[in-house]
Order: sequence, then structure tokens, then C-alpha cells
Amino acid sequence: MDAVKMLNEVVRMSQNCAIRCEECPISSNCNGMDVECNNLRIYHPEKYVEIVENWSKAHPQKTQADLLLERYPNAIKDSKNIPVVCPKCLGEKAGCKTDESLMVDCALCRKKYWSAPVEG
Repeated sequence: MDAVKMLNEVVRMSQNCAIRCEECPISSNCNGMDVECNNLRIYHPEKYVEIVENWSKAHPQKTQADLLLERYPNAIKDSKNIPVVCPKCLGEKAGCKTDESLMVDCALCRKKYWSAPVEG
């Protein structure tokens, strides 16, 4: 896991420190080392990263595609498992650069839209 993704996952995991410490996996109550989270990050970075990586694997970020496939599990997907439906055809502002009158399937646009993370 790269550093930026790890920092984003810490924010997601701790809900930007809005949850109670007793519920946070890196807290002294939960990290298995009885070390306050900031000290864990400073003095035991390997353990800190391990906890964040394990939590991230157990709690994958939902994407726009996940939401679509929950509702329409048989939706057609391409070879990279990305829904083939153009978000623009669903009324979404996906940043597609095609002419409004054309129904052009833009793989890059679809990938960006359907891979975008969502809350919940």
C-alpha cells in the first residue's frame, strides 16, 4: 500500500478521528501493544501500517460499480470487470467529452466513473 492510500485509509478507518477510540483499530485499546495511536505511528510504524492494511483488506471501499451491481447484479461488464453502461446514459455527469447526440462508449470515462469511491 502506498503512503497516500494508507493515509486515506487511516482517515476512512477512524472516520477522521470522529469515532470513539475504543472502536478504532489503531487505538491503545485495540492495537495489541497498549500504545497510544500517535506513538504507535512514530515508534512502531510497521505495526501501524500492518493494522491499517489489514483493516483496509477487511473493509474494501465501495465504488460506483459496486452500487450499480448491488441493484443490477447481471449488468454487463467488460474484460476489466467495469460496467459497460455509459454513466452519461444514466444522467450522470461523468466528465464525458463526447457530443450530446452521440452514444459513444468511452472506456476511460467509464473506468473513472465506475471506479470512483462512494460513502457507505
